[in-house]
This record gives sequence, C-alpha cells and structure tokens, in this order.
Amino acid sequence: MRYASTSDCVETVDYYWWGVWFNFFVFILAALVGAANKANQYGAAVQALSAACMSVSMYCSQDSRTQYRFYDGINNDAQTAFEVMFAGNLITSVAYAVVLIGMSSAKSD
Repeated sequence: MRYASTSDCVETVDYYWWGVWFNFFVFILAALVGAANKANQYGAAVQALSAACMSVSMYCSQDSRTQYRFYDGINNDAQTAFEVMFAGNLITSVAYAVVLIGMSSAKSD
C-alpha cells in the first residue's frame, strides 16, 4: 500500500486555488455591479453566476471532507489543509448566498 505524501496533498489542493481566484473576481464583479447601481441591467447575470459558483463551492466542501477522511491518520499536514479548505468553501457558499439575496434586494421593480 502506498502512503500519501505531502506532495500528493499539494497536487490535490492546487486545483482549488484556481477556484479561490475565480471566486475573488466574481465577488469584485458583484460589488462593482452593486456600486454602479446596475443591478436592474446585470443583476440576473450576477445571480446566475453566483448560483453556479455557490453550487461548485458546496461540492468542493463535500469533496474536502472526503479527502480529509482519506488522509485520516496518514498525513496530518494534509488533514489540516483539507480542514482549511472546508472552512473556506463553507464561508464562500455563505458569501454567495448573501450576494444572491443582495442582488435580489438591489433590483427594483
């Protein structure tokens, strides 16, 4: 049986950093749309993008818990990385819910 090394953990978590940057830019986009008072024009697009990103974030948080269990007792550094990843994805999911509600309330009839 082959044991997971720290490099395996880095390779596994490396993919998720692209998602962190993408989420950052989506939040900036949502803030710009809200600040520019363009929610009536672009609010639906931001809501759709936020909903899609929120579902991916929730899937990634489930995946991080699965990976955490895989490394149980094998590699404590990997477990710590997946605990942090789970917390980050949970916070991101809640933030997207706030963006969805905020865009809905910013749109006027």
